[in-house]
Parts: sequence; structure tokens; C-alpha cells
Amino acid sequence: MDANNIPALFSSLQIPTNHTSVGLSNLLSSNSQTKALFHHKRLPDHGWTDVQIQRLLFELSVLDTNCEETVKYQLRSSSSASSGSNGGFPHRWTGAGEREGRIYSPLVSQRHSGFGHGIGRSGDVMEAQPKAVGSSALLRLTLRLTLDAIRRGAGLNGNVGKGNRQPSGPASFGTLLPVCTGMSMALVLSGLRDRARKMDDAILENTGDGITCSIPTRNIVLWSRIDQKSCYKAILSAGLECIVLPTKAHPDTDEVSTDLQALKEALDQYGNNILAVL
Repeated sequence: MDANNIPALFSSLQIPTNHTSVGLSNLLSSNSQTKALFHHKRLPDHGWTDVQIQRLLFELSVLDTNCEETVKYQLRSSSSASSGSNGGFPHRWTGAGEREGRIYSPLVSQRHSGFGHGIGRSGDVMEAQPKAVGSSALLRLTLRLTLDAIRRGAGLNGNVGKGNRQPSGPASFGTLLPVCTGMSMALVLSGLRDRARKMDDAILENTGDGITCSIPTRNIVLWSRIDQKSCYKAILSAGLECIVLPTKAHPDTDEVSTDLQALKEALDQYGNNILAVL
């Protein structure tokens, strides 16, 4: 509902203007917070209420061509056609492809705030989807907020990219993927391995003729053992060698921590062959 039209619409219902202005101020305040979120692209200093979050999600989901209203229209149109009636919801353009989901269950639709469209395009999961501008905006905004959380948590400084400016500095770019812990770790380790290979290739290119340069094989991951299989499976799935480090139990509590002495010894033993420490 357009805030500019609310006074006239409510006036037609004989609602006093002074009453409308009170409610309108709350709406304008919520709208300003939404605008600030899209402009600054950083986590707000004060958390939003559940109502504010739900409102934003539903407003974005309506922008997708396969939102719940479209499904209702299709079902109603099908029913009207069989009965010879011209009734139904206003027509909305909708695509039909491998990404355009149709949510039959209202419970599932509510659980996902009306979203049911695939993100990205062929070959690039972060590319904007022309038939799902709401999902595309949510994906880009979520990525920016995630990177902001990483920068804050790690104490990194950088340009967050206000307005139309591109971010710069540490943790400025990334890819947001809906995958589990093990797959995430495997992708990160594979990326680190590829990056290490490129760095080693650059060293070889810059090495002068007649100079022998030994490049280590960075295929070892030191893992501080925990009773959770995802990390171990991720290391093996990435084609790397896992060196398990023992843990130490706290004498007075059930807390388990990394054996720092064992970690130091492993770092000294494997040296430049280490790709990462988990």
C-alpha cells in the first residue's frame, strides 16, 4: 500500500485524519528502515521485529512471477474455464520453466514466505533472475549482510558499497550457496587448493633460469578432532590428506579444546605442505 495514498483511502472510510497520521508515521518509520537496509547493505544496529522481517520477505516474494497469487490465479482460471465463468484473479504474467516452482501447500508457502523460484541463471548462481527479481534482490542483500557480519566479527575494515557503489577491501565479495556444512567445507578447501596452485605457478614463472625452486605439495589439512563427521568427509571429498589432532578435556568441566602443543608439533612437522587448519 502506497503511503501517499493512505490518507485519501482511509478518509473514504470516515477515519479521522489525526488517527490516520498516527498509523502513517509508524508505516513511514518502517519504510525508512527498509530503505536504509538497501542503501547501507549492512546489519542494522538495532534488530528488526518479526513483523518487519515478514513484511519485507512477503513484499519481495510478490515480485516473483510464480508467487502464490499466480498459482491461485491459475487454479481459479482452470476452474472458471471448466464452469464457463469469467471470474478469477487479475491476470499476472508468469513463466513456465525448470526454475518456476509451484507451491500447492499453503503451509509450505507460509514456511518459505511465498518464495518458490530458483535463483541465478545457467552457470552463475549469483546472476539476477529476470522472472524472480524479488528472489534475486533477497539473495544479493543476504550476501551483503553476510559479508558485513564476517567483517565485523573478524574486525576487518572495508568499503561496504553504499548506494550503487561496489564494495572494496577484505571480505568484499563472495558467493552464497544453500549447501550443508560438509559441502561448504569441501568447496572452501578446493578453492584454497586452487589458489595455492596459482601462487606456486606464479613463483615458478618468476624464478630465473638455472635456479632450482622446490614447490611443496599443499595437500595436508590439520583437523582438531571433534565427534562430527562433516569436516572429515569434506577433507577427503576435496582429495586432501587429513591429519587428526588430539583434543584435551578440561579437568573440571566437560569442555573439550584443541591440544595446542600437538598443533604446534604438527605445524613444525608438515610445514609448507599444510593447506589449512580446521
